[in-house]
Amino acid sequence: MDALADRLFLTSRGGAWVAVTDDGRRADKITIRFRKRLRSIGAYQTGRGFYSLRHTVQTVGDDARDPLATSHVMGHVDASTAGHYRERISDDRLRAVTDHVRQWLFGEVEAKPKAKPKRSTKAKRTKHEPVEKAADNPVGEGKPSLRVVG
Repeated sequence: MDALADRLFLTSRGGAWVAVTDDGRRADKITIRFRKRLRSIGAYQTGRGFYSLRHTVQTVGDDARDPLATSHVMGHVDASTAGHYRERISDDRLRAVTDHVRQWLFGEVEAKPKAKPKRSTKAKRTKHEPVEKAADNPVGEGKPSLRVVG
C-alpha cells in the first residue's frame, strides 16, 4: 500500500505537501509556496502567511455560532465523550459556517429570487439591468480581495 494513499492533495511530483524530514523537522511546502507568492506580489508581512488563513477561518467561522461545525470544517478532532458518540454534523450546519465565512470575505451576496415576481399587465417591460454592487463590497472588479484577521 502506498504511504500517501490516504492523502487528498499531493504535489505535482506525487509527494506530500506537509512531511516530516529524516531529522524530525516539519517540511511544509504549502507555507513555503504561499510565502513566496505573497512576496512576489509585495504582500508578505511577518506573521501573516498560510497559517493566518486558518486563524481567520476559525475566528470568522465562530461568528456563525456553531462551534462544533466550525471545528469540523477546520479538521479539528473532538476528543470529548460527546465527540466520540457523534456520528456526523449535518451538511446544513457545515454550509452555514462556510457561507458565513464566504459572506464575510466577499461581502453581501444577493440571494437569487425563488420565484419570478408577477408583473402588472400594464408594466413596461425593460431589458434587465445589471445589479449595482454595494459600495462596501470588497469584491470590486469581480476579483476577490484577501482579508486576514489579526
